[in-house]
Amino acid sequence: MEIAEIKQQLSILTVLEHYGIRPNKNKMLCCPFHDDKNPSMQVYAETNTVFCFSGNCSKNGKAMDTIQFIQDKESCTKHEAIKKAQSLIGAVTQQAAPKPTIQPENLTEIFAKLKQSFYSSSKSRAYAESRNIYTAKLEAGYNNGTHYSRLKNCIVFPLKDRENNIVSFYGRNIESKGKDDRHFYTANRKGLYSRSA
Repeated sequence: MEIAEIKQQLSILTVLEHYGIRPNKNKMLCCPFHDDKNPSMQVYAETNTVFCFSGNCSKNGKAMDTIQFIQDKESCTKHEAIKKAQSLIGAVTQQAAPKPTIQPENLTEIFAKLKQSFYSSSKSRAYAESRNIYTAKLEAGYNNGTHYSRLKNCIVFPLKDRENNIVSFYGRNIESKGKDDRHFYTANRKGLYSRSA
């Protein structure tokens, strides 16, 4: 990365923030290069420079850009200051990188597929008939594992909110023989089941 690129990408405010230095509302700060009780260093965000107006400061009379500020603050070589500036640019880029958004599952679409599976599976229909839950009014689906990763081998019932939106599922495993491993809910269960069509 060229020095011009570094100066363009790394703001003086980011450098100051890295060292825990914050300018006041007038963009002034106590100069870190001399014993400064009253803010005498001006921040020029537009040009990414600072300038100390104190006659007691060894830096007085010259504007300092981001690289020069790092070099003087850390008492290092220009090469080391450039490396530090590049690492600060990397840190800012990582912070600014957008986090990937996780799309919520569309439970209505999933349930439509599970409903089709329910009617096409003789195993799920036979189970529903044996339990007297095979009626047109009863909303039910069957998950053979093709359309949904959870509630496998379950007859699935949609749980809905007050606006009749599917917000989670309840599943009844039709292959389990034990009493304790037949009933399942999806994580963060919410909503209620309605028998009305």
